[in-house]
Amino acid sequence: MTAVAPVRDQRRWLALPPVGYALFVTLYILVRYGLRWGDSDTGQILQATRNVATQGTISPSGVAYPHGYAYQSIIVAVSQITGISISRVDLAVLPFLCVAGALIAFITFRLLTGSALLGSIAAILLFIQPEFVFEVERGSHEKTTNSYVLLLVFLLTVTFARSVRTSSIIGYIISFYILAWGLIATNSFFGSSFFVSLALALIGGAIVLWLSMRPDEQRGTINRLIYTVISGTALVFVFVNYVYSPARNNYGTLHSLIDRISALFLSFEVQSNPYVSIGSATGAAWIAPWVYPLLTSFDILIAVAGLASWCWLAYRFVRGGIPREGRHLLLLWLFAAAFAVEVAISAVVDLSGFLGSNLQIRIFPLFVLFAIPLFVLAGAQFAQRLNMHLRLLAGVAVGLLVTVFAITGILKATNDPLVSNKWVFYTRDEQRALSWTDRDLTNQAIWAGFDERLLVMQSVENTVNPAKQNRYVVGSGSDGARYVVDSNVTQRRGRRLKVPVPDTTNDDRIYDNGGTRIYHVVPSTPYQP
Repeated sequence: MTAVAPVRDQRRWLALPPVGYALFVTLYILVRYGLRWGDSDTGQILQATRNVATQGTISPSGVAYPHGYAYQSIIVAVSQITGISISRVDLAVLPFLCVAGALIAFITFRLLTGSALLGSIAAILLFIQPEFVFEVERGSHEKTTNSYVLLLVFLLTVTFARSVRTSSIIGYIISFYILAWGLIATNSFFGSSFFVSLALALIGGAIVLWLSMRPDEQRGTINRLIYTVISGTALVFVFVNYVYSPARNNYGTLHSLIDRISALFLSFEVQSNPYVSIGSATGAAWIAPWVYPLLTSFDILIAVAGLASWCWLAYRFVRGGIPREGRHLLLLWLFAAAFAVEVAISAVVDLSGFLGSNLQIRIFPLFVLFAIPLFVLAGAQFAQRLNMHLRLLAGVAVGLLVTVFAITGILKATNDPLVSNKWVFYTRDEQRALSWTDRDLTNQAIWAGFDERLLVMQSVENTVNPAKQNRYVVGSGSDGARYVVDSNVTQRRGRRLKVPVPDTTNDDRIYDNGGTRIYHVVPSTPYQP
């Protein structure tokens, strides 16, 4: 089997294509919405970060991020050093960490595949995958946690698959546990998921060795994985119970998960349908039923090709054994299987309504980290069997397909209005109007749109004054709100969704900046404000 030996292809310039493409994607997203975009997780992170900055502690009172403190600490440190606001550090500065992430992906994939060329191709494909791009480019911690995972896998692989000096191994081990702590301190959920995947990889490795009838050849590798899983689990336990008190809320979250899963299986009824917005009904997430399958076609390819590649490699392992120089492939194969299992579990969990029914979206990018280099490796093996003319035609076809996937991937990752009905951007006029409401209104109910879009804007831009005690309501109706915020963007989105904005024909217009208007609903009784 070719491409099994440790890395001999050391063409370092091949790191430039994935790094350059990651830089392009980052700049495109920054320019596309002009830094005025966000999601609920970004808003939560920024609220927690502001509390860290004002209270001077990693565990502030009020809003605190329940899974870790490291990412907020990075934002605060960069903000205080540079003088840039916390929201701009998160949305304009830290996204450039993705460029470093592309370099880390190239280095790790080069080691896993045994080829700098294949590592470069896999790293480029990684930044085409839409869920991964969305996770790392938004204002959340995934831009660091995914890099931590890749570095941890690199250190595991380099110590298991290559002959290194004892002093170097000690350095690698120390670096591994420092990075493991960084992953856990950033997000204990991701940290625990990584070590769960290690445990699953351990089980899978033991099964493979038993089936290959060569249990003694890789016994040392399996034993070291056991020690790593135990040590990592201990780090998670120490962090949650003794270092970061807000993380103890995860115990309550786990209890809620058990209750929901029990209800799902005992009642035999789906508690939540995460795919309900894909269809063509009013309020669908996409402009047409065919859009979602098109935008998700690369994900489907990754899953199908990854499965086929995994089966091919499993057959080679069982039939021919696992030579010492093939340990890096064994680890790649085991991690792909482990995270595939986690994706399958998360799909079931989403049916219970747990964590907003989007757990599989959070886990799938971790699976992609291993599925992509796996099927790139298998594709290279297949291409070697073709003659020169077929190889040329296949190369042109793959190039065209990758171009299409790159376009559809970035459209999906940014929820671009060209294809999406779930808009995540806001305008300066909307920002000014919502700032006015919290400056000039007190203890009022204010309609702010069809969903949380403008509420996220308030969290990102920090425009809410809690002392004013205003209540912002969203939905297809005004829900008794006495004030209505109506913007040009809301009007366009209402026409797209075929949902009317509240009728303000007979109401008083009390604010207008050209792009956004605020109406006071005329009282129908003397007792209404």
